[in-house]
Amino acid sequence: MLDGKLLYKICHGYCLLMAIQKNASIAIKILLLMPFLSFVFSASAAQLIVEDAWVKLAPPGVTSHAAYLRLINNNKQALTITHISAAGYAQVLLHQTKIVKDKVQMDLVETLEIPAGTSVEFSPGATHLMLIKPQQQQQINDQVSVTLMFNDGTRQQFMASVQANNE
Repeated sequence: MLDGKLLYKICHGYCLLMAIQKNASIAIKILLLMPFLSFVFSASAAQLIVEDAWVKLAPPGVTSHAAYLRLINNNKQALTITHISAAGYAQVLLHQTKIVKDKVQMDLVETLEIPAGTSVEFSPGATHLMLIKPQQQQQINDQVSVTLMFNDGTRQQFMASVQANNE
């Protein structure tokens, strides 16, 4: 399977060649198709499995919700999460909970590498997603669409169920 970056470079080079040869209409069509082609042919995120994704139900008025899941990287190379978004939320942050001098502290994690052939567990009291400023109050069994963005330009979307606790 073609790598997304390689496919992008091939298509981009072909478009430049077409433009030089005064065949702009073909170049424009290929440029318009490039986002779809890189999605179809990119192998990176395709081998990432998302399991047990859920969002903890928060009391009314609370402006952030925690989300938990397991990511399994079956790729032959590491994947690095560089950005996360969730439908209906202003922002998503990646946090790591630590105990420092008998106090609980949440540290912001800018990027998260998932080595090839490993998994990462997002769980209470450890690594988790913090969904900030919901547009509406969530109810049990609501579904939240979450999108992970990777350093190679690929994305992976998954649904997380809102639950009182992981049941």
